Amino acid sequence: LASSLQELDLTRTSIRGTSESLATVAQLASLRHLFLPWTLVDLALARHLPRRLQWLKLSGASAFDDAALFCLAQQELTELTALDLGSPGISDDALPALEALALAGLNSLTLWH
Repeated sequence: LASSLQELDLTRTSIRGTSESLATVAQLASLRHLFLPWTLVDLALARHLPRRLQWLKLSGASAFDDAALFCLAQQELTELTALDLGSPGISDDALPALEALALAGLNSLTLWH
């Protein structure tokens, strides 16, 4: 399953981003779309994403903040083209991270609170 899974939707689950759960996500090399809206993931998620991820949905992920967004921008997610992020932890200070993601190839951004 891990070698062929391309889309994972964990909407409204109790995912908190433990070391074990994030290590599992990182091992899903074929994963292209990861949906984690309304979960409690944070900065640790940004360090454990599959490199070939194309679409990341974190709308309502209230613990994902500016630091997590900066960490996400530093990852080598060369195929990430769409990001849906809604978190009260994102502020104007995160604009450089968004710019870095756009320069790396992000072409669809939904940012809301």
